[in-house]
Amino acid sequence: MHLATFASVVSLGLLGLIGGSLVLAQDGFTTSSRHGTWSVFVPAPQAYLMAAILFALSALALVWILQQVRARPSLYLASGALYGGAVVLLTRLLARLLH
Repeated sequence: MHLATFASVVSLGLLGLIGGSLVLAQDGFTTSSRHGTWSVFVPAPQAYLMAAILFALSALALVWILQQVRARPSLYLASGALYGGAVVLLTRLLARLLH
């Protein structure tokens, strides 16, 4: 396993975790056109799909990391619980900071 590969997957996982938490904390997200000045707010029901994709990406990165270090099955369960806690805490923190 190369250090660059490991660092890339860790970065991708963290960005997915932060992105999904931001979508949940703001109850949606805003997208804007490159060619215009208008922007569109995507509300919570549709934005939840985007958050789910980002969290799935982040969880897959965590599973890949655990496979690379040849973790025991009990560590998978503990990591999943810690990941869920991190999602909840980060979402609450971002919601408090952004509102």
